[in-house]
Amino acid sequence: MRKRDAFTELLRDLLAPLGVIVIKPMFSGSGIYADGQFFALIFDGKLYLKSDDSTVARFDAEGLQPFSYTTKSKTVTTSYRQAPERLYDAPDEMLDWAREAVSVAAKAKLAKSAKPRTRGAAGAAVVKLPAPKPKRGSKA
Repeated sequence: MRKRDAFTELLRDLLAPLGVIVIKPMFSGSGIYADGQFFALIFDGKLYLKSDDSTVARFDAEGLQPFSYTTKSKTVTTSYRQAPERLYDAPDEMLDWAREAVSVAAKAKLAKSAKPRTRGAAGAAVVKLPAPKPKRGSKA
């Protein structure tokens, strides 16, 4: 279990009005959940909030960058954007940004669950085979 640090505890206190806040270790950082909804992450002492097309302009206007990481073959840019540092001293504004991130995360989860499944129960790809052709001379 990771040792709790002052930054994580500050975030836990600031975000408490959102509901039950759970902060779980995740790779080299932590994931933040509000009432079970994953909406933010902590990496390298910075908070990143979930964003989408409806909120990205707000982050861009403040020059806030997306969270990205590099694999062996490529750089992956996520939909999480760095939160403005001023929010740590502005609890009401922090809650506004965090509520928006929770809403974006909920919308994304709903959209993902509404997509048709393309995998079978065991995770195998579903393959649709053509209907068999009738044999010559048979009544079809």
